[in-house]
Formats: sequence, structure tokens, C-alpha cells
Amino acid sequence: MFTKFPLKNLFKNISIASLLFLLAVSCGTKKIVIKESEPALSLIPIPAEIIYDRAAAAYFELTPSSKIFVEPEIEKTKKIAEQLAENLRASTGFAFKIFASNGKTEKGIIYLKLLSDNNLGEEGYKFSVTKDVVTIEASKPAGLFYGIQTLRQLLPHEIESKTIKKITWRIRTISIKDYPRYKWRGAMLDVARHFFKVDDVKRYIDLLAFYKINKLHLHLSDDQGWRIEINSWQNLIKFGGSTAVNGDAGGYYTQNDYKEIVKYAEEKF
Repeated sequence: MFTKFPLKNLFKNISIASLLFLLAVSCGTKKIVIKESEPALSLIPIPAEIIYDRAAAAYFELTPSSKIFVEPEIEKTKKIAEQLAENLRASTGFAFKIFASNGKTEKGIIYLKLLSDNNLGEEGYKFSVTKDVVTIEASKPAGLFYGIQTLRQLLPHEIESKTIKKITWRIRTISIKDYPRYKWRGAMLDVARHFFKVDDVKRYIDLLAFYKINKLHLHLSDDQGWRIEINSWQNLIKFGGSTAVNGDAGGYYTQNDYKEIVKYAEEKF
């Protein structure tokens, strides 16, 4: 004999249980050092260590004269700085010119610095906001990149706009030390059942990087379709590349398409 149980209640209970589990995993080993009442802080994932400044009214503000300094001035740090500048320009309308620091700082800058700190590992970073400067330090380029994602999340959400917003761009003074709990932080995109074009995959990669997810699994083949060109087996894309779920047209990635996706993902660490 079976007892009827409304599906609506079942899904509600599953959702609540899942949320509690995710919160437990996210916060389980995090150390948050608070020197005063904790303000709202929208960061995903939660950093390993957070220290709030006692000066509750202190903020760093982005202005038209804000610049980005890098140290050392090498190809990888310049590329990361340019990615940051590109993220910030569209919504602020500011130039965000990039300069070599040469050991100097000035008021109103974002300072990206590589340093020798074995405690930070491959992807860790230190993030400091004062009234005068935002400093992101890491031992490896990946750490700088993830520190930039923290900066983007701490700014007003309008920073992700593709059009200029006339608002005040400020960040609360704070200190953060962060490093991943797990080396492998992955997500899958099932392109076998539902094909996504290259630009869609890039957008997905952008979203993963924003939340510091560092592995992408493209599910390229299944009953519903074959999604990558194999030069010596053209029938795979001739037949497998023309089908998908619900009668969709399908599609596939050429060799050059796939190289483009891989290169783009590498730039997002």
C-alpha cells in the first residue's frame, strides 16, 4: 500500500535540505575574523579569512582618474590587468589605464602584485581595501585572477552592466585572505543533448570563472549527438552532429572551434 505525498512538498523539502547542505559545505572550514558587527557581504564562495575594518564609514571609490598598477610588468600580469580593465570600463565609462608599478603606489589605484608567499599556493590571494588603494597580491597569476573576481563581486552589481551607469562605485574597507578548499572545482555543460555555440560556451566559462570554478567538463557525445570534429571520421559529425533532443538541429565544434574554447578557458584559469 502506498501513501500519496504531494510532489510540491517533496521538492520543497529537497530544496531546503540542499540549501542547508551547501551552506554547511561552504562555511565548514572558513575562518571569518570580525572586528565589529558583520555587514552584508555578497561573496561566493565565502573567503577563507575576512577582517572588517573598524572604520565602518571608510570606503575606496573608483573615479575617472583610477588606474591599474601591475608588478611585475610581465605578459601574464598585463593580460589579467587588461581583463579587469575591460570588466570595469563598460559600466563605469572610466579609462582604467594600466601602468607598471616599479615599486610605487598612488591614491586611487588598483594594485596587482605577484609576490613570494608559499602559503598562498597556486590560486590563493590576499585582498586589501583602504580608502586610498585596492591591493591584490598572489604568488601565481591564477591567484591574481581570482582576487579580481572578489573585487568584481564587492562592487555594486551594476559593475556587470554593458552600458554606463551613473552611480558611485565604492567598496567597503576590508582585508581578505583566500585560497580554495578543493583543488578541483568543476561544472559540466551537456552539449551532447543540447548543443551550445562557441559564444554560449564562452559565456558559461565567464560565469564559472566569476565564482572561482576552475574546471569545465564538456559532455561531447551521447545517444543524442556527437559534438566534435574528428578529421579521420567525418561520418561522426555528418550523422551525430545533426541530431539533438526534441528534434533540435544539433551542431558540432570544428577543430578550430574547440581550440578557441580551450584557449579562452586557459585565459580564465
